[in-house]
Amino acid sequence: MRSIPAIDVPIENIKKHFFELGRIGNLGPTPEDGFLRSSWSDEESAAMEFIRLEGESKGLLAFYDGIGNLYSTTPTEGGKVIQVGSHLDTVPKGGQYDGGAGIVAGLEAILALREYWSSMNCDLQLVVWRGEESATFGSVCKGSRAAFGLNDPNILTKKFQGQTLEDAIARQGFDPSYIRGRKPTLSQQQIDSITAHFELHIEQASQLQTDRKRIGIITSIRGAARYRVIIIGEAAHSGGTPMGSAFRRDANLAIAYMQVELDCLAKLRLEQGDDLVQTVGVVNIDPDFNMLD
Repeated sequence: MRSIPAIDVPIENIKKHFFELGRIGNLGPTPEDGFLRSSWSDEESAAMEFIRLEGESKGLLAFYDGIGNLYSTTPTEGGKVIQVGSHLDTVPKGGQYDGGAGIVAGLEAILALREYWSSMNCDLQLVVWRGEESATFGSVCKGSRAAFGLNDPNILTKKFQGQTLEDAIARQGFDPSYIRGRKPTLSQQQIDSITAHFELHIEQASQLQTDRKRIGIITSIRGAARYRVIIIGEAAHSGGTPMGSAFRRDANLAIAYMQVELDCLAKLRLEQGDDLVQTVGVVNIDPDFNMLD
């Protein structure tokens, strides 16, 4: 294949895609209101269908797998596949570009190479994974893991807004039995054909901005471990009970000390050369509270 010069993508193409995606699942008239396109929701499906139609109108061949991931591929027969993609579901009050930036950039990059499709020795494929976020149904990377048969079947019982993940998948017309049976939605031939996967993503911190760098190349990502800790205290009259542990069993105060100690331990590990972060995400006094429902 001959070398390909740098190609400028018209900014109007980018604006058009984000304008249309910005109409799906937005929670209010201002950016601060955010979006909610939860996993296997009508909104996530509508956003994915918009991308499917955009690609097909420019010559890409698209299909959904059994769990609902979307694949849009160049009409070539290279045998090998280079994937680019991301996701379109959001956390509650999520932003426009988390996931969306990777989808729009991937679509436009593939379309910008259209005149070279026939001379490439591989296929280009845009993939939109379903259910990337853990904020809905309490499990990350649900669609991408389903493609390779890697999900824990127990995630099907997890709920969001009163609906189980199993019901949500079925209501969008897809088959939760792939997850229940740990069966990959892609054939072994399709899996073996994937030679590379790229994802452009917004930075979800401020390190690049602080370091005045325009782009960062990610070579690894931190794993996640989540724990629910229950602290049991003792109710007492706030005005009449003397201060001190001899009289008070204050659960909130214990939590505060624990949070400070966790911060100290994390700093110690960082000084020792470890790469980790930690935070306390939710403090709630309702014994029946489940942040994953």
